[in-house]
Amino acid sequence: MKKGLVTALALVLFLALVPVVFAQQKITVWCWDPNFNVYAMKQAAMVYNKTHADVTIDVVDMAQDIEAKISAGLQAGGAGLPDIALFQDFRIEQFLHD
Repeated sequence: MKKGLVTALALVLFLALVPVVFAQQKITVWCWDPNFNVYAMKQAAMVYNKTHADVTIDVVDMAQDIEAKISAGLQAGGAGLPDIALFQDFRIEQFLHD
């Protein structure tokens, strides 16, 4: 996929979550691939911040740890979890069944 298309898709996803998440002033996003969705989310955050400069968006590369940290956070009742987490489709299913 071209980076432009990836960025556009991430922006659509990002903006779809805006009403739910952005009542806060700081948003944490966990991603799993620095060349794919980390890049796309950073681009989406820059676009969003052009009209919402008061919101800080922290995009974190969790390439090696995202699944383990999400599992631990869920077991701890949601402690330490991000506002948004990006996953590969086949990985997210495990959290829907746990």
